[in-house]
Amino acid sequence: MWFKENRPELFDKTWKCAGLQEFILLRLGLSPRIDYSLAGRTMLLDLRQERYALDLFEFAGIDEDTFFPLSRAIEVCGELNGITAEKLGLQPGTRVVPGGFDQSCCAVGAGVIEPGTAANSIGTLEAITPVFDRPRIELPLLTGNHGCIPGLVQGMFTSLGYVTTAGAVVKWYVDSFGDRRGGGDLFAQAMSELPVTPSSVFVLPYFAGTGTPWLDVHQTGSVFGLSLDTKPGDILKGILEGVAFEARVNIESFIDGDIPVNTLRVTGGGSKSDSWMQIKADISGIPVEGTTITEAGCRGAAFLAGLGTGVYSRVQDILDITEIDAVYEPDTKQNSLYEERYRTYLDLRERVKGLSLNSVSIRNR
Repeated sequence: MWFKENRPELFDKTWKCAGLQEFILLRLGLSPRIDYSLAGRTMLLDLRQERYALDLFEFAGIDEDTFFPLSRAIEVCGELNGITAEKLGLQPGTRVVPGGFDQSCCAVGAGVIEPGTAANSIGTLEAITPVFDRPRIELPLLTGNHGCIPGLVQGMFTSLGYVTTAGAVVKWYVDSFGDRRGGGDLFAQAMSELPVTPSSVFVLPYFAGTGTPWLDVHQTGSVFGLSLDTKPGDILKGILEGVAFEARVNIESFIDGDIPVNTLRVTGGGSKSDSWMQIKADISGIPVEGTTITEAGCRGAAFLAGLGTGVYSRVQDILDITEIDAVYEPDTKQNSLYEERYRTYLDLRERVKGLSLNSVSIRNR
């Protein structure tokens, strides 16, 4: 709609609107299509009927043919010819399936295929992906800015909550304040300085705006409680706690929308920190399961390819190759301490709501 209104000279020449999925399939010389999980993120999909919502196309003044056909994530969409296969180092005739939305692939790769458990990918940002068994478009879920899209498993659906800066804030801390004089692993060194008790400072980790449910790209981060007694480990633990507080906000938003989250199954680089995962369990009040897989999205995509080409016969086969290597149970005492601090965190969030560099400069002028 934006291109139609603002760049009509481009829109008039447009053959198709495509995302990376369709573009890659096109470049591979195959029949492009968009899987249901990514089609759900166009906001042009009828979730109940599992087809394009033609009334929305009509409202937007866009022809349905502008988009590529819909496809299941495991539907074989062609075979690579000899030239393309050689360029990729693959065998001619290699079959290709579309795959799906990255966080949905992470959920499958982590073995999250049933309601009650949410995949929790912790990298540069943090994503929480619960699964459920019917389309959800009720107001509580939408109020939290949580969409609903078809899952990669037919008959299942997923939503998404995220924190825009998780590992990114930790990296910023280590890069900015890590002691390089002794060499070695700066992250491990920094983590060794964490206090045993909750941090004396609060860090609102909005270093690149907020994620859900706030969705404020202009919000800036804040640190509260600094004093002459504050040590570097207090600030780092405040960062880890702040990210965990934001995750809890999203979990509670899902629960308010009647989507159960009884367990978090974590993947990604951040999940390898025992200290951080215990903080997450203590703050959320629910068990956190660690897996042996780091790149769950890659595994999920590969598993979908296996389903589509007959290597696997059913989606439950992913459970046979999913290994839980750690379970972090909430510590009752720590959870009690964090309950009060969580309320304080929410109060601080309300007090700084809308704070940005632009608003500060306006007030200064």
